[in-house]
Amino acid sequence: VRAASGAVKAMGLSLGGLQREIDEARALKEVLNEGERIVEIETRLIDPSPYSDRLSDGAENDEDFAGLVQSLKSSGQQVPVLVRPHPEQRGRFQAAYGHRRIKAAAEFGIGVKAIVRQLSDAALLLAQGKENAERRDLSFIEKAFFAKAMRERGFDRAAGQQALAVDKTEMSRLLQVVDQIETLAIERAKALF
Repeated sequence: VRAASGAVKAMGLSLGGLQREIDEARALKEVLNEGERIVEIETRLIDPSPYSDRLSDGAENDEDFAGLVQSLKSSGQQVPVLVRPHPEQRGRFQAAYGHRRIKAAAEFGIGVKAIVRQLSDAALLLAQGKENAERRDLSFIEKAFFAKAMRERGFDRAAGQQALAVDKTEMSRLLQVVDQIETLAIERAKALF
């Protein structure tokens, strides 16, 4: 029974890899259809999005990161990341999506293939949210903190719903949970001091 479950697990990993390659091919096809150019940028010139949407950071809290690094080493980068020119620092960029690919490329000191697009803050948020909704599901709590960050930056609920691909009810639930977490954390901190 153990050999069978190991084989099933290996098959599942192989199918997951195939699905990832199919998703990457689709994304690349969309880029080519839009007629945009892909350029290589040194990872040290790319800052993360000002809107954090992940609790993980590179290998920290991300069990799949080592696999991404290995895939990048063995197969190269298949799908470009999306960046915008940094709105405040000339010669630098901000990532809209592809943060994990950027960190993986930085792990062994290579540049990253990127699409450079002029994006407003709202367009950056929308691109970031849509990419995450389509590729790797954010956990509920990651969505909640992303919704909170959008609210704090002055975006309305409709923009948040669109970026996170959630309905009005789910958006309310996300914001309620993150507000409750903060309230509980403050109450516990007060109790400690």
